[in-house]
Amino acid sequence: MRADTDVLVTHEPGISLITFNRPARRNAFTARGYRQFARALEQAASAPEIAVAVVTGRGAAFSAGVDLKAFDNPAEHAALSAGFDQVLNALVTFPKPLIAAVNGAAVGFGMTMLLHFDLVLANENARFRAPFTELGLVPEAGSSDLLPRALGAQQATWLCLSGDWMEAPDAAKAGLVWRCVAGRVLDDALEVARQVRMKPTIAVQATKQLLTFGRRERIAEALRREHDTMVALVANATPDFERDAGSE
Repeated sequence: MRADTDVLVTHEPGISLITFNRPARRNAFTARGYRQFARALEQAASAPEIAVAVVTGRGAAFSAGVDLKAFDNPAEHAALSAGFDQVLNALVTFPKPLIAAVNGAAVGFGMTMLLHFDLVLANENARFRAPFTELGLVPEAGSSDLLPRALGAQQATWLCLSGDWMEAPDAAKAGLVWRCVAGRVLDDALEVARQVRMKPTIAVQATKQLLTFGRRERIAEALRREHDTMVALVANATPDFERDAGSE
């Protein structure tokens, strides 16, 4: 892909490295970014020579989630929704090990997408935040089901209701992060990926399928609940709600 693209894809033997490439906007997603991320995942999933995918961000942030400035253009709303759905489908159905190298702040979808990864490594200075309620929104990406399972009910509840930051060491203790890294997290993530790609591919993919059995159905149900709740919120929105939800 071109260097000016929102999502960069590079390869080494058996590994697809996917890098969010909007550092000036903290790697926040536009509709184009969603489409490119989904396409990168789909290509890695279908390529027989790829055994593992690693996802990271360029610059100081992993991802700030959706770029709220995109909401300034009403014509972009449908494309944002379609792109988001495409990314979610690619994440939920990804058949190979998916590893995150969280190099900085992970906010909103930048955080909730991690619940669909098999292994999450984070720089010790990384931070996580779910600012949905302060934006007048509710959890998305199936996180209303996945987050309590990963963190426990009370920790997930506080994270979603408060919008407080969670530091990487605390995220590791809670279960959102597998490994907290003092150095360059991408180096560690790629080393983990190299170890995995050396194993028999058919056994690795079969193991992932067993470990994630039943999760796809739960996520589909959670997505339906989240969608219906969001539709109801928007339908009953006041002007203040609409202004707050569309502001950065």
